[in-house]
Amino acid sequence: MQHNYKLPLCVAVAALLALFGLLNLSKYIVYNSTISEPIGYYWLSAVDEVRVGSLYTIKLPANEMATLRKLGYAADSGTLLKRVVAGYGDEIKVTANGIAVNTKLFANSRAVTKVKGVLLNPLPIGYQHKLALDEYFMLGETANSFDSRYFGVVKRKVIINQAQLILKE
Repeated sequence: MQHNYKLPLCVAVAALLALFGLLNLSKYIVYNSTISEPIGYYWLSAVDEVRVGSLYTIKLPANEMATLRKLGYAADSGTLLKRVVAGYGDEIKVTANGIAVNTKLFANSRAVTKVKGVLLNPLPIGYQHKLALDEYFMLGETANSFDSRYFGVVKRKVIINQAQLILKE
């Protein structure tokens, strides 16, 4: 006996729409596997206004991405996920104990010069900068985060998306 299974047209259309939706969502959901921010899935959205305290993806120059590859991170997308800790009018100061924003020292913000045998070039102790319009300073949550301690002030034009943690591992 031969069975002839046919999907009703509405089920087939729904399946195609679901598949298209999942494929289309992939540009809005990213997985962060590094410890500089919580490991998990993040929802990406357009940036209306950059706000201190929020997470963003940023596009770094090729030489900075090359440093990430040396550290063992794929960095294929050319983007990083970091939190803005300072914006317009804030003063950044690099101290022997870490990064201070308007004299408030951030925990775990002391830069290192070598990780996994890779030499890093952090901002020098004593560096000070008052952020201008469309300038931001970004830090990860952990001491080993590759962030503004190494690549400096971030301009608005390199901030790609706002990110919101949706599923933490």
